Amino acid sequence: MTRFSPARFALAAAIPLAALATAVAAQQAPPLGVENGRAPAAAQAAAAPPAPPPAPDAVARGDLLYQNCIACHGLQGRGGMAGAADLTNSSIAQATDNGQALKAFLAVGKPERGMPPFPVNDAQAADLSAKLRSLRPTPTRGGAGAAPAAAIPNPNNWKGIEALIGTPSAGKVYFNGPVGRCSTCHAVEPGKTSSAPNLWGVMDKYKDVRALQNNMVLPGRAAFTPIPPRQIDVTVTYKDGRKITGGYLSISDFEVIIQVNGERKTIERKGGEPKVVMNDKLQHHLNLLKVYNDSDIHNLTAYLATLR
Repeated sequence: MTRFSPARFALAAAIPLAALATAVAAQQAPPLGVENGRAPAAAQAAAAPPAPPPAPDAVARGDLLYQNCIACHGLQGRGGMAGAADLTNSSIAQATDNGQALKAFLAVGKPERGMPPFPVNDAQAADLSAKLRSLRPTPTRGGAGAAPAAAIPNPNNWKGIEALIGTPSAGKVYFNGPVGRCSTCHAVEPGKTSSAPNLWGVMDKYKDVRALQNNMVLPGRAAFTPIPPRQIDVTVTYKDGRKITGGYLSISDFEVIIQVNGERKTIERKGGEPKVVMNDKLQHHLNLLKVYNDSDIHNLTAYLATLR
C-alpha cells in the first residue's frame, strides 16, 4: 500500500496526480542494485545469455601462454602464491571481448601486487583469453528441477582437494627419474639426511594440498618478491685469489652486496673486478618450470602427499 504524507486532508482531486507522479518515478528509477544505469558486474553476468565456449584450438594455444602464469595463479587459475588473483572470477580474465581487456591490463601489469607487465599481441591475447575462460566452471542452467550450479570454491577457504588428483606411483617415478632428479637432493625416508630438506612428512607442514603444490613448483619464493639470501650463494674472487662467499642481496656493475655471517657486506666493483659467481640452490626447480606439464605436477603432488 502506498504511504502518503500527513496531508491526507488535501483535495481529493490531488490524489490521482500524486499517484501518477509515483508511477512515473517508479518507471524512471533504476532497479535495485543499479548505479548510473548499469548493474553490478555479477548481476550483469547472471542476466546475460551464456557466451559460447571458447574454441578448443584457441584454448590449446592459450595453454602454452598460461604456463607463464601457473606459478602464481595455479593450474586451475584460482589464485595462489602471494595473494595472486582468482582468474575464474576476474571480470578482465573472463571478458568475452576476444582478449582486448586482458591485453590492455597485461601491457602494464600491476607491479605493486607483484604482477609484472606481460605484453601480448592481439592473437596471443585472444588465445590466452580462451584459456582463462575455459578454466571457469560452467554453471548448470535450466528451469524448474534443474540441478543447482556448483559453487566456485573460495581460494581463501578451499582445502586443496582438487590438487590431489595425480597418481602417486607415477609421481614417484618422476621424482627419481632423469628429468625430475628430485632424489639427488631430497631424502624421503624418516631421519635420513640430505643436501636439501628431507621430504618425509612434508604434507604435515602445509595447511592444504594446494599450498604444498605451489611450494613444490617454486619453493620458498613468493613470485616477484626479494629472494632470501640463503637461496643464492655468491662467491667474490679478487685478482690475488682471495675469495669471499655470502648470501645474495644485490649485484650490479658497481658493487656486490652479500650477507656474511648475518651481516651485510658491500664490495665495490670496477671493470668487472672482482669476479662474481652466483649459485642458485633452486636453479633445478626453475629449470623444471620449462618442462613440467599438468600431469607431472599433479603426480608429484600426489606422491609427496603419501610421504607420511
